[in-house]
Amino acid sequence: FYVLGFNEPDLSEESNMSVADALDLWEFLCENLDSRIKLVSPAPSYPTRQWLVDIMAGLAQRGPGCHYVAVHMHAVVGTQNYQSVIRDVYNQFGKKVWITEFAPRDDNAKNNGYNSYTESRVLSQMQTLLPAYEGMNEVFRYSWFGCASESMIGLITSRFFGDDDQITSLGTYYASIEPNSEITLEN
Repeated sequence: FYVLGFNEPDLSEESNMSVADALDLWEFLCENLDSRIKLVSPAPSYPTRQWLVDIMAGLAQRGPGCHYVAVHMHAVVGTQNYQSVIRDVYNQFGKKVWITEFAPRDDNAKNNGYNSYTESRVLSQMQTLLPAYEGMNEVFRYSWFGCASESMIGLITSRFFGDDDQITSLGTYYASIEPNSEITLEN
């Protein structure tokens, strides 16, 4: 069993927590959990945020720490950054990475109301990136962020279901991926 930490605590519109508050809550959580449960760090809005560096240092200093590092990866189209940042997180903290959200995001869309990434362009990235993640030793698990709403226009072309509730080409492809049966759960 796993317990995932706080969702985007570095953002005021999400968990909105200071590192100190998160550490206090984490300590309480750890004191009240069955010791067999694996802990997954809080997931800040992007892996290179100072918030992640600070929480990981605090977790290491205070005690139980965590078993995996959770991250969110929402960036421009292009798979190299999605892989290199994950390797950097793994190398920095020495723990496998659980990518709890990832998908290409057009940050200009919020200003101009138009997402420049077509569904086919995002699908192409997905078709390259998912097999890469399956083969990366640094990645423990991953989950595509496929539930963007109309208010998330920068992510709208990454979703699994369209406005008509029909599955998109991305949803169809994601559902076809066979899980990596070579991964073993660590005791």
